[in-house]
Parts: sequence; C-alpha cells; structure tokens
Amino acid sequence: MTADLAHPILFDRLIMTRRPYLTALAAGVVGPAWAEDVVQDALLKAWLALPRFTGGERQMVAWLCTVTTNAARDRLRHEACRPQSIPLAAAADCVTWSTPEDDLLRQ
Repeated sequence: MTADLAHPILFDRLIMTRRPYLTALAAGVVGPAWAEDVVQDALLKAWLALPRFTGGERQMVAWLCTVTTNAARDRLRHEACRPQSIPLAAAADCVTWSTPEDDLLRQ
C-alpha cells in the first residue's frame, strides 16, 4: 500500500478517519483553541512531504502523529516569541509624549 498512499483520494480517506485523533493530540499540546489550526498546518506539511514517504499505512499514522506533535510544538514556540499585547491605557503610561523642544525646555 506504500505507493497507493500517495494517491490523493487514499490519503484523504486516511486523514478523514484519523483527523479526530490528530485534533485531540494537538489539543493536548496547544489546547483546543489552536488544535484545528495545528492539524491544518501538520496536514499541509504531510501532504507536501508525501512523495518522500516510503512506509505503509501504520507507519503513516505514526508519521502523521509526529508531524502533528511537531506542528503543535512549533505553534507553542511561535506564541512564546510573540510580543504580548498590553491594554492601550497601560501602553500610554509607558510613553512620554514630548518633542525634542520640550526636552530642551525642561533642562
């Protein structure tokens, strides 16, 4: 079944039966709010790498779980590097609204 899994219809059938499990796996890492996005990212990566896949159906399921877990970890890393938003009122307290001329006058 190795060569057959590269066929779009067979790949789609495999994905449709395993998608709930992949979504639950992703939700366990990133939470339910991001799970669907992570699975979408994982399936796109899997689809693009599919021509290089050489295993059978069982290996593909394990591979999809690995791709999904890695996509979830990537999402966590991305979110950790993202600047945290702060309320506008708090941001206004951090900013001084002065011109260079104002600074000269204060000296």
